[in-house]
Parts: sequence; structure tokens; C-alpha cells
Amino acid sequence: MPDLNGIEFTRKLRESSQIPVILYTNQSMDNVMDEAFEAGISVYVQKDNDAMHYILLLRRIKNAVDKYRLEMQLDKKQPD
Repeated sequence: MPDLNGIEFTRKLRESSQIPVILYTNQSMDNVMDEAFEAGISVYVQKDNDAMHYILLLRRIKNAVDKYRLEMQLDKKQPD
């Protein structure tokens, strides 16, 4: 993203939406994790050269989407 990094993008997105945001980065957790979660990311996955990490990424995406869908269903059932 030429104008925003992932954390800045998430802050902007959180102004209007609660859709899941998955931060998928080469940076180590120590460098960005606190700031990323404060900005509103849902899931953090660090890139890895091991192909097995794609299974972890897939599971994290699925879990984040499932959680979001459940929250949306529960919100619809809440009386106004």
C-alpha cells in the first residue's frame, strides 16, 4: 500500500467497520504486535518460509470470519 501501512489502514477501517483484519507480515511480533492490536487488528500472523504456516494462516482466517459472522448474528438478535 503506497500511502498507508497495515496499521494505519486498520485504524482508518475501524472508523466505519468491524470486519476482521488479519495482519500478515514479515516483521517480528515484538516490533508491531502491540500497536497493531491497539489499532484494531483481529489476528496477527507472521510470514514464514515453511509451507506449513499457510495452514495456520488459513485456520486464522477461517476463525476470524466465523467469529465475525457469529457476532453479526448475535447483534441482529439483540433487541434495540
